[in-house]
Amino acid sequence: WYKGLHEKFGLDLMITGHRHQQELWWKGSTSRYIQKFVHTSDMGDLPCFVSGGGGGISSEWMGDADYGRDLQLYGFFDLTVSKDWMNIDLIA
Repeated sequence: WYKGLHEKFGLDLMITGHRHQQELWWKGSTSRYIQKFVHTSDMGDLPCFVSGGGGGISSEWMGDADYGRDLQLYGFFDLTVSKDWMNIDLIA
């Protein structure tokens, strides 16, 4: 469904939440954990970030996760949007 919004209407980014970790889903990720979601979600080239940083809830360690640049235990995102580009930084 989101892939269709991306392809038909130009949706540039999906923002979602409620995991207690930060995830940046994009095809260039080196994280095996993230790539699993990218390949099984059928979102095409649509990037997505999953924010779990709100509400003062502690992080949850996922045993199969390879934490690093695109996957962090806890933190926030800094999203900068311009007419021609977007930049997403994970802040832990």
